[in-house]
Amino acid sequence: MEIKKLIQEGEDLKYNLNKSNYEKIIDWIRKSQSYVETKYNGIEFTKTFCSTAKSFINIVQSQELYNEEYFTQLISSLKECKEYEAFLYGRTDEIENLDDYIV
Repeated sequence: MEIKKLIQEGEDLKYNLNKSNYEKIIDWIRKSQSYVETKYNGIEFTKTFCSTAKSFINIVQSQELYNEEYFTQLISSLKECKEYEAFLYGRTDEIENLDDYIV
């Protein structure tokens, strides 16, 4: 799945939550985790992202509730990945704060 689609799906789920969405939330977290693990294997960021994702899944599964902070953190991390990928591939028009990437 492409990262833009993951971000949009996460934002849609975050703003349209109800009990029938719990399975969709877990599915989205797993897809996001898989994306990050595949693209960024061996990077410290990946460990943090996966740890947050696992914590979020545990909360959703055990208590049937969600933590907005985890949701926001995962979506923000995916947005950072999107900008980093845009920088790597020269798509600077997709980068919100281009100065962050200029040394």
